Amino acid sequence: MVKRAILFALALFYAIVLVGSAPVLSELKALEGGGSVEFKENEVVVKLYSNAFIFPAGERFAEASEISVIDGELSTALEQLGFTKAKKLYYFLDVVPAELDNVYTLYFEPVKVGDAIEVLNEVGVVDYAEPNYAVEVLWDTGEREVNDGMPDDELFSRQWALYNTGQNNGLQDADVDALEAWSVEKGEESTVIAIVDSGVDYNHEDLSGNILRDEAGNIVGYDFANNEPDPMDDFGHGTHVAGIAAAVTENGIGVAGACQKCRIMPVKFIDSHGMGWADAAADSIVFAVDNGADVISNSWALGSLSIENAVKYAYENGVVIVAAAGN
Repeated sequence: MVKRAILFALALFYAIVLVGSAPVLSELKALEGGGSVEFKENEVVVKLYSNAFIFPAGERFAEASEISVIDGELSTALEQLGFTKAKKLYYFLDVVPAELDNVYTLYFEPVKVGDAIEVLNEVGVVDYAEPNYAVEVLWDTGEREVNDGMPDDELFSRQWALYNTGQNNGLQDADVDALEAWSVEKGEESTVIAIVDSGVDYNHEDLSGNILRDEAGNIVGYDFANNEPDPMDDFGHGTHVAGIAAAVTENGIGVAGACQKCRIMPVKFIDSHGMGWADAAADSIVFAVDNGADVISNSWALGSLSIENAVKYAYENGVVIVAAAGN
């Protein structure tokens, strides 16, 4: 129970403020009547009922010509919309639960996403169709000073959320009582925190010792933004969050991690511009669960059906989900 209480306490550290690089607006458009909602042009995320079409086994991407569309109504709709290729979500799962099965991102020639969704939702074999929503990271770059504190990490004095002495005219003891918690439990190496974000700088001197690796020394993680195994951070946000969660502590440098001995699993879906997409976010959450995460940090803002089902999958597998509260 103590271990689980410490994990839940991590949620308090992710109430962080929106900053970072501006989204690539040429790739985004507000959904008709949707106000500020933004999404990827010419892409739709769909969940199909079984036997709607046959996707090449073991592949993540396939051209339209490589996919056998079994359902006639769906075939007509896709031809009408200018369907060009598809990406299969959760392709890495050996056993796919029903709520995650047959989920794809469909790519089209220039098409109004709202119109495509309307057409697809009228097709009997389509469970749901939704935009590939944009994801923006959330973080806080405020720096607050204090003259002394514990442990001996160089920047611990700025971590007022852990130990608040009233620095910067703040409210004394308005913190999460980290020192008191650490007197009971500092985390365990067997506890894995997946940072689903922009990746993690796994060579960082204050993080490298806590990065999750397999028996061969390979990093356990993935880059869903660029579809490659290397989850190195090229934006900075994921590294920032990883340090809050599980930086190496009592080493005289950097910051103190809330879960000092926990292992960090870097799972990247945010790109170098600070932007990500719903399909890659959902893939990242399921990947983290499938690779042994106990906690998943989601320090970004978005809601979609594909992400909702990925979060349900994590919950049903006993994983603690931590999300940003915004500002």
